[in-house]
This record gives sequence, C-alpha cells and structure tokens, in this order.
Amino acid sequence: MLEEIKTNTKPIRIMLRHNDQKEDEKEKKDRAPFILIYKCEETGRGNYLKGLVSDINAQYGNYSKYFLDRPVVYIHAWTTVRKFKDKTTDRDIVSKLDKIYIGEAENLITRQDKHWQDAKKKAFKDKKEKWQVGLIEDKDEDDKNVIPVLYVIACNYFTKSMTLEIENKLINYAMSMNSSGKRPETEVQNGRYNPQREYFGSEYTDVIFGAIWKELHRLDGNFFPEEKRIQKSVFYKMSPHHKLNDEQKAVKRFINERCTRLMGESSQTGQLILVEGESGTGKSVLTAITLFELIHDSEFDVKLLINHAEQNNVFKDMISKLGLGEDVVYTAATYIDSHNTFEKPDAAGKAPADILFVDEAHLLFTNWGNGYYRKDKSGNPDHGKYQIDELLKRSRITVLLFDEFQALKKDYYLEEEYIERLRKLAGDNRYILSGQERMKCSAEQKQWIDSITGLGKNNKRVPGKIEDIPPNGEYEIKIFDDPQEMYKAIKQKAESKDKSINSEKDNDPMKPDKRNNGLSRMITTYDWIFDKKDLPQKEGKYTGDFYRVFADDSFSIPWEYQYSICAKKIKNGELNLDDIQDAEIRENVEKLLNSFSKSRLDNEFKKPWQEQEQTIYEIGSTYTIQGFDLEYAGVILGPSVGVNAEDNTIKFDIKAKKGQDKEEKKETGYKVMCGKREGKDIGDILLKNELRVLLTRGTKGLYIYACDKDLRKALIYANRNNV
Repeated sequence: MLEEIKTNTKPIRIMLRHNDQKEDEKEKKDRAPFILIYKCEETGRGNYLKGLVSDINAQYGNYSKYFLDRPVVYIHAWTTVRKFKDKTTDRDIVSKLDKIYIGEAENLITRQDKHWQDAKKKAFKDKKEKWQVGLIEDKDEDDKNVIPVLYVIACNYFTKSMTLEIENKLINYAMSMNSSGKRPETEVQNGRYNPQREYFGSEYTDVIFGAIWKELHRLDGNFFPEEKRIQKSVFYKMSPHHKLNDEQKAVKRFINERCTRLMGESSQTGQLILVEGESGTGKSVLTAITLFELIHDSEFDVKLLINHAEQNNVFKDMISKLGLGEDVVYTAATYIDSHNTFEKPDAAGKAPADILFVDEAHLLFTNWGNGYYRKDKSGNPDHGKYQIDELLKRSRITVLLFDEFQALKKDYYLEEEYIERLRKLAGDNRYILSGQERMKCSAEQKQWIDSITGLGKNNKRVPGKIEDIPPNGEYEIKIFDDPQEMYKAIKQKAESKDKSINSEKDNDPMKPDKRNNGLSRMITTYDWIFDKKDLPQKEGKYTGDFYRVFADDSFSIPWEYQYSICAKKIKNGELNLDDIQDAEIRENVEKLLNSFSKSRLDNEFKKPWQEQEQTIYEIGSTYTIQGFDLEYAGVILGPSVGVNAEDNTIKFDIKAKKGQDKEEKKETGYKVMCGKREGKDIGDILLKNELRVLLTRGTKGLYIYACDKDLRKALIYANRNNV
C-alpha cells in the first residue's frame, strides 16, 4: 500500500503575505516558515534507530537540527490484514487495514526508542489494545511481518504548542480518512483530544498544516488522501477541531459560562439554555466543540441527545475515537427510558445528567399518538406530551439547539405558545445564531431563498414569493426545464475530478487544490411513496424494480437507499442480480458489488447517505439530508409545491402527495404532514419547512426543477437574467 516516493531534502518554503511592501524577496524568504518531512522504513524491529541520526544528517545537512534538536511531529503508518468470519455466509474474510499512530516529541530519538522498547515488552503483548504491539506482530498479505513507515515532520516555526496542535489536526484528518474513497479501513491508534489556545505563531498553523498534508499526500497518495476528500466527510465537518467564527465563539463562551454558573449556584433542576438558529448557522459544529470541551475540561456529567439517526451514529463514532467515553450519545427515547427523573431518584434507571445537549431539537416528538407516549400500569400517562418536558426532568441543565423552521412532521411540530413558553423558561439564557456558514451565496441570493421559502424579517413566517433571481457569482442558482438535464448537470458536478492530483508535473505541495464537487446529489420533496428499509413488493414478492420519483413522463430516479438495500439482499442470498428487471439498475448494482469487498461494502453503507458513491444514482428525501451539506443540490419540487399566478406566491397542496389511501400501510409524506394541532391545520407550515430545508442544502449551488408547470414557468422567468 505504501508507495516509494522520494522526500524533498530541501525545505518546502511557505511564502506568507506581509503588509510591509518595502520588504524585499530575500527578507520574505528568510522570514517564511518551511517544512521538512523525513521518511524511512522501520526495519529490524527497531534496529533502524541506530542509523537514524546519521541518515538524517546525511540527507539534510544543516537542516538536520530541525529534526534532532527541535520539537517534531511524527507518524507511524503500516498496512496489515484483518481476518474474521462473515456472520451471514460463515466464510473466512481477509481485508486490508491501514493503521496509523500520530505523536509529537521534543526528542525524536528518545521517543521512538521508547515506542520500540514498549513494543517488545511482554507486559504490553498481553494487552492487545497497546498499539506498539502491532509494530512487531502485525502481518501483511503474505503473512510476513509488516515493516512500518516512519514520517518525521519538522518546521522552523514549531513550538511545543504548535506541534500539539498539528498532532491534533493530523489525528482529526486520520479519523476522517474512512470516508475518502475506496481505500482500506483506517484504524487510528490514538484518539487524543488536546486543543490548544492562542500561542505564539498560531496564526501560521493552518497554512503550515496544509503544506504538511499536501506533502504527505505527494509521498503516498494512497495512504494519505487528497485534503478536499477528507474535508467533505461528515465526520470531519462535525469534528471538534474546527475554528469557530466570532459569533459561534461568543455562543460557546455563553454556554460554558452559563453552565458553570448554573451548576455552581444551586441544585435546581430543569434549567434551560436555548440556542436558536436557522439552517446553516453552524449549530452542530458548535454543539460538537462545546460538548467535547466540557467533557474534556470539566468534572460534569455531560450527555448528547440527537434524534437524527445518521448524525447520531457520526457523533457516537467520533466520541469513541476521541476516547471520551461510550455512554455519551443517546436518542430521546433511549435517554428518557434509561434515566431517572429528579422526582424519582431511587428508580432503577441511571442518574440524571448534569448537562444534556440536544442538537436538532426540532426533531423531538411532540404528539400524543407516537410510540414514545405510554401509560403506566394504572392507565395514567407515564410520559408527557412533549419529549422536551421529559428531558428537562432528567437533567440539571438542558442545552437545546433549535430551529422551528425545520420541523418536518406533525409529530415534531411545536405550537407557537409552547415555543414562547420555552423562551420564557430560558429567559436570559437564550441566544440567537444568525451567521450563515453553509451557503457561500451573496446577500441578495440569500434574500431570494428567504423570499421563496417564506422567511420574513425577524424570522417571521410570511407567504413565500418568487422574486427575480439575482445574478450568480461564487454561488450558482439555476432553473431547469428538463429534470434529465438537471440530473446530468448534478452528475457532472459529482464526477468532476482534479486532473492534476498526483501528476508528475505538479508536485508543489503549496499549490492550492482545485476544488471538485463530489458531494453533489439529487434531493426532493416527500411526494412519492417509498420504503427506507425495503424494495417494492407485490403479494409478498419483489417486483424487480425500485421505489422511484417520477419527475415527469420521461424521467424517473430511484429513491434513497434502494441500491444499498438491493446489494445487501444479493450479498445475503435473498435476491439474485437477474431478479432486477431494469438493465441500467442491474448494471449499477453489479458495479457496486464489484467495487468493494463484501466486508468493505458494509462499511460503505454505514456512511451518511450522501457520502456513499452509489447514491449519485438515487434521490434523497428531506429527512435524510436534513442537517447535512451538499456542494450542489439538485432539487426536484414535487406536485405538492405550486404557485398562485396572480401574485407569484407559493402555494402548497398536501393532497398532491402520494399515499393518502388508508390501505397504504407505509409511512408517506401525506400521512406524516397532514394533520391538525390544537384545531389548527399545520400541513402548509410543514410543507413550507420542507421547502426551506431542501433549498438550503447546497454550499456552492442550487439547481431546481419544478414538477408543477406553472411554477416551473414562473421560476424560469425569474431566472431570465442569468441565462
């Protein structure tokens, strides 16, 4: 797996921009940071260390002091194999596994000698969780001992604080590598979370780190993926290693200060900190950073609750890899069922949390009729009408991150009176996020999206209206008259690659990456029937087709998860490839099955929907894409969204959603959105929320096709200045 590419023995200089125009080029060069990366094979069970100093001196001459006398960051990397039995087929499986350990040291030789001495200790060999054992005992495909590769990173700007920060960033990237293409699974041997505050030279850390990763990618592009691939992964985007903007920093300080004060002032329970912010204001990354810092730096019992299944899995994986505990992340139902209230502290459940973070709080249940609401043995309600109320009983402080415009089901809908009650309960412990972090659009484009989705001044609901679409710039809004053409455009965005990556002509690690748009997908309103867990059946037998979205008479596209469900069924022997009637789908499924080993296929399907490669052949629902980013979003507005011709306002028709029949047992868009609350019809409110979620997914662009002819015509006319 590890490639043999020669390292640069001369410094890779990082030219910085300085305000002093009088400074000549030589002075700029002398002041510029530079990096050096040394690479060698760790042969002879650590015996290579005997010649390490002389080898570094021979290669780097006067620059060797940056390796031997200054703080450095280092990486141990090797590829081994993992053998196990497939539970479904009972077959022996052998799969490749990349292992990586990242560290920092003030004395390189002493630290490496310590690692190898530890690897040889019998006490360590009895504890398989010790990573050093793998340096000696791991085998390659030919059942021979692996030869790890050591990378040592030096820089003239390195201080102890900067090496800790670089180590932290490298661990974050390494943990995100599993989302980067068809590569072996990566097992990071350390999950250290050690963020640094401001320190001397910290303003240069990001550019130095970028140069380091680009050089690592040049040295071994298979082991160290392209930086942009990592940055697109949900794991990376949700990680606690990001820098916050000024507004987010203020909210983080606000939450930390209020939590510390409220925990110290009294033993009062049911205290609420309420953070409101619309889609794209960075609530989830704010949650991750604030949560992890509290877990890491305080003695408080801190938990996280999130009702979005895919985000829940991402946070569980991340917290586990960072070594912050296993009993941290819950869904609302599991937390309520497993934790006592303060009113009944001696019950059989767990003690209430000190601080409970609730991300995506607009996904909490509110309806009497859902499965969460139960009665006790005497017939009295065991749980109340609102999950929020139950959570407040089970924590001293509850931190809700909430957007009332993202409630997409009647079971999530909160009445205005209840929202005002929460705001009153929070009192001074309320903060409103307003900065847009997702969409790289102009203020005029943002205003157009607000207008069509009915978000007025001060976040008041108003009728959605189609205004003229402002000129495109960095962000692109495009209207299509043909769904097939829009799908082609999204596929082109998703499949565009940087041709210069790994080319022999361009190995400059400081040259900026050309962006590609791989995370571009089709998404749509919930206007057609589908089953997230199965394929279509008739009389108990597979029909040979997939659940589909029919945009017009000539274009249809499979719903989300249909390919992964089909591949799993074929893998498990429940279906044959020939059972699929559609030739194009059959070819795509075969391609999917051939692209991954069976063990890697399961890992691929654990990724969020939009990161799975085969989902370019599918269309996602609002519920799956909610909370996640795309680069270009191709949105099909189903027949439930129309326009009033007389004033260009948006109208909704919930009866246009499929699945109204009582005989239809599946959950459908009509069933989850059509209903009343306190005598008020809430269907149009939920459909307006659905429209807003869809139109705010794209970070770089928004493509729209409307099934309704009049709406399509109005949108095309509104975009006439961009044609």
